[in-house]
Amino acid sequence: KLDIGGFDAANKLSILLAHSFGIITQPDAFIFSGIENIAVPDAVLAREKKYSIKLVANAKKLSNGKLAAFVLPQFVTPKDELYHVENEFNALTTESTFAGKHFFKGKGAGAFPTASAVLSDISALRYHYKYEYKKIVHQTDTVLSNDFYLRVFVSTDDIQKIERENLEWIEEWHNERRHSWLVGVVHAEKLFAGDWWKQAGVSLILCPDPIIEDVEYRKISKRSLELAGVA
Repeated sequence: KLDIGGFDAANKLSILLAHSFGIITQPDAFIFSGIENIAVPDAVLAREKKYSIKLVANAKKLSNGKLAAFVLPQFVTPKDELYHVENEFNALTTESTFAGKHFFKGKGAGAFPTASAVLSDISALRYHYKYEYKKIVHQTDTVLSNDFYLRVFVSTDDIQKIERENLEWIEEWHNERRHSWLVGVVHAEKLFAGDWWKQAGVSLILCPDPIIEDVEYRKISKRSLELAGVA
């Protein structure tokens, strides 16, 4: 439950937010979900599109200076280093203004990796080492925000379970007898406040490069629900 429910990743993201941005928070302060609702047709579609599905913890500084943070399943393309992270391996991608992008990968489970981490902590106690949260000391003014949009894939075994009024628009729609799915854009605050997308029989997966900060430029090519035939 801790792993597939997204709780482990959400707690790790909380720690990273403190180190990276000086934000002290709990997982219930941002959007998070696991992979429990991923269905076989979702995996089949991902393979057809040459995607893999990964549970990704994401934190990104928005153009307004606020911070977007969430943990959700995501379609990952072969060009993304996360695509090749499998089994007991974990990975971390960082990006900064001057240092650029860095990718770290290593085992996050198993007898020896776990023992090594525990031994490291015990050794640190011998010389009274404590983790430094320098960003907290500097009191950065960065705050969490849900004022952004996400491009999402939503599938269901019953179309009535999807609250279409919460979507800004729908880009793709496929309706089959026992499995329907769509690709659309949703405001993050509506995901945070609602739970329709967490119910049994519904899976929500982020599309590659999911964050959209401003939808105004997209409204030119917006497809209304009426034109999509799903209103």
